[in-house]
Amino acid sequence: PYQFKLLQQVFNQIRKHGASGKHLSEGERSMLSAFQDAAKKFTNEEQGVLIPFYAFYDSVHEFLDGSIQRVITRAIDGANKGDGLEPFDVDVLKLLFLIRYTGDIPANVDNIATLMVSSINVDKLGLKTLIKDSLHRLISQNYVQKNADDYRFLTDDEQDINREIENTVLDEILVVEAIGKYIFGDIYEDQKYKYNNRYNFAFNSKIDEKGIGNQTAKIGIRFLTKASDDYDADEAALKMASADKNDLIIRLDGNSEYFEEMKQALKIERFDKTKKADKMPDAYNRIIIEKQEEAQVRRNRAKKMLEEEVTKARYYVNGERFESHGSNAKERINNAMKVLVEGVYNRLPYIVEFLENDDDIRKILQAKDEQLTLDGSSSDQNYLATQEIISFIELQNARHLQITMKNILDKFETEPYGWREIDIAGLVAGLFKKQQIRLLYKGSYLESTEKALVSYLRKKTEIENLVVKKRVGIDPQLIKVARDICKELFDTIDVPADEDGIVKKLLEKMQEKSLFIHEEYLSQYKGKNYPGKEIIEKGLSIFKELEKCKADNLTLLTKLKEEQKALLDWDEEMLSVQAFFKNQRPIFDKGLEIIAKIDDNSSYLQVKEFIDKTTQLREITDDPAPFNRIIEMPDLTSWLKERFETLLAEKKNSSEAKIVNDQIALQLSLNQYNLSDQRRIDYKKEIDDWYESKIEDLHISDNFIKLDAAITQSTTFREKIMEEIKKEIRPTGGGRVRENFCHQLNFNDFKVDEFDELRTAEDVEKYMNKLSTKLKGIINENKIIRFQ
Repeated sequence: PYQFKLLQQVFNQIRKHGASGKHLSEGERSMLSAFQDAAKKFTNEEQGVLIPFYAFYDSVHEFLDGSIQRVITRAIDGANKGDGLEPFDVDVLKLLFLIRYTGDIPANVDNIATLMVSSINVDKLGLKTLIKDSLHRLISQNYVQKNADDYRFLTDDEQDINREIENTVLDEILVVEAIGKYIFGDIYEDQKYKYNNRYNFAFNSKIDEKGIGNQTAKIGIRFLTKASDDYDADEAALKMASADKNDLIIRLDGNSEYFEEMKQALKIERFDKTKKADKMPDAYNRIIIEKQEEAQVRRNRAKKMLEEEVTKARYYVNGERFESHGSNAKERINNAMKVLVEGVYNRLPYIVEFLENDDDIRKILQAKDEQLTLDGSSSDQNYLATQEIISFIELQNARHLQITMKNILDKFETEPYGWREIDIAGLVAGLFKKQQIRLLYKGSYLESTEKALVSYLRKKTEIENLVVKKRVGIDPQLIKVARDICKELFDTIDVPADEDGIVKKLLEKMQEKSLFIHEEYLSQYKGKNYPGKEIIEKGLSIFKELEKCKADNLTLLTKLKEEQKALLDWDEEMLSVQAFFKNQRPIFDKGLEIIAKIDDNSSYLQVKEFIDKTTQLREITDDPAPFNRIIEMPDLTSWLKERFETLLAEKKNSSEAKIVNDQIALQLSLNQYNLSDQRRIDYKKEIDDWYESKIEDLHISDNFIKLDAAITQSTTFREKIMEEIKKEIRPTGGGRVRENFCHQLNFNDFKVDEFDELRTAEDVEKYMNKLSTKLKGIINENKIIRFQ
């Protein structure tokens, strides 16, 4: 009875897909005709016969399109001639055509066998074998296409397209790549293997001999397909390969249908690309669209097959075959990767305590000393890892090789360690805090308080600039000497007992003391020849030499011990310097002041006793450490000052007398020439103002040279004024200036009987009044006074 329903579907689908001509009857009439025709063919058969479904083909043959008729006709000819086909193959081909468009019955071997049964006594298994052989021949002759478990009748056009697809050249490496992308993109899409919820290990992805993506990781996963050169390698070779290259090798056993499915999909896709630019009939275009869908179906089927193959594959890891378990492909791969990681990175367990962020490293650096153990006791949970790092540093130091933070990271991030970068940085920070190593950044030693230290330990642009050195043990005696010096030299009570602490304190105190000395004492030497400068500079020089050694604690503390006596002696000497600036400097300043005056006027002070006293005072001021002789300075300074002022006063009186004579001479000249009253007044004011100012300068001057210079300046001024007066009264037409009778005077004419010498300003005033009267008398006689 199923044949009635199925045949009706066949007729409907033939009409729907346009595979028939216009005269195929519809409904019961066509069905009745088809069954009558089929029954007549089997009239003479024995009892128990069954009409196979292919028998209904002949009733529709004449109504089919030529593209279908030609396929069947060509198959009949081939079978008759024995040209790769047999008569049974034609029957199978007819059946495949009839059920091609019926969606209810997949065209697999079981259903084909059911529809091909021609007797109730048929051997079903034998029939299936015949059908499989027949399908194989039909596929080889391009009459039928297999798609998974289903078989499809091909029209003439489809045969042409299939033939072109089959002949499309495709390198197997492309199939391998496509399979690799499916495996590492869908089945096992992780870019890194996550181990123990802490570690993320990158791995190389390989399919056969082809790498997928970057190949820079230390471990890898390699799948072997039937296309690989190593696919047929024996068990020993695969074990060895897994160990040599740190790879998890997964050999895909079982059938290789996934490979053929992927290969066929890629061929269809390549054919599709080549035909897109061509103009083709609509029938061809429909077929190509179907092929595109077929390619996607084949890809999906290949992926599903691959997932199954991975679960059934053979796994090789760390030189052994591994039976991996899991509910799916990814779980099985992960289980094998766990074994691989634990074998390659066998020192991963050395890290027990993990860090999360930079703050955890800062906590290590800021921890109090009592929270740390210097002997690596059990309180250090990562003791084994710490010892690995310190051993590496010691080995590199023994080889005289410089080690940077980058070297340490490169060493311990890879096998057999595989530690995380942040944990390695934390281990180094711990060693640094415990004073087992020293850290230098661009040539300068660092302290645990350095703000940028975490960046130096972790930042990629900085790790190469951070040098790591094994700390050399310091003799406790050197520490003791340093502590004693700190206490005595800097009056410090709270002195650290550890190496880094005492060095830090020492450098801080030296810097503080140097700054204090510069500000409190050295700044006062500018322009002053104070004693004690050599003493100060001696101590500062020792500080500088010690400062140069700060890069290495051992060198610094050794140098400090060498300079211990010198430093303590200097500290004793500095007491005199401090006392000088506190109490003696005013006395010294007065001595320097009188010596400066004497030096400025030395050519006028060539008196033996004066020279002797000056020499005595200079011996004290020139002495670099005259602190015990400064008591002598007040008397010497007082005597020299008093004698200097006496000699200066004598010089002032002499110079003033000569200047006053010039002033008087000019004043008298104003009455000797025929000047207007106004011009005489103007000249008198100019003369009086100039001499008044000059005499004032004379009174306040303490320089003998300036006193002599005042006389010269007065003579020059007198001559200048006289020349101006003469030019003013000379007739415009030229000629000589008429002069009155000239009365010539020399210096003795200026003597006044009652004055043999002038001692006081009052004497000068009286003398000037008498002289004025005498000179005015000469002028009243209409005479001109001329000085010789």
